[in-house]
Amino acid sequence: MAIRLRTIKNEIVALCAAKSQPQEGDIYLNDGQHHALTLKFEKDFRSMEFIKEKKCHNKSCTWYDIVNPTHNSWICRQCKKYY
Repeated sequence: MAIRLRTIKNEIVALCAAKSQPQEGDIYLNDGQHHALTLKFEKDFRSMEFIKEKKCHNKSCTWYDIVNPTHNSWICRQCKKYY
């Protein structure tokens, strides 16, 4: 999905490019650029150990531990259940 990065009240926000009108100062990211940025974010996020892979009780599923200072929560990618 293509997005526009826009500054609103000193905050940078990401908007769907298809559902927003271009404005002066927007930074446009096409589908490929947005995808590359997403992959880089995921790689960096994993390397910082915010996400740790674990196996679900169902051997074909993978769970991810989302590390949070107040709690640990798990989501199974295939079962779509939070624990």
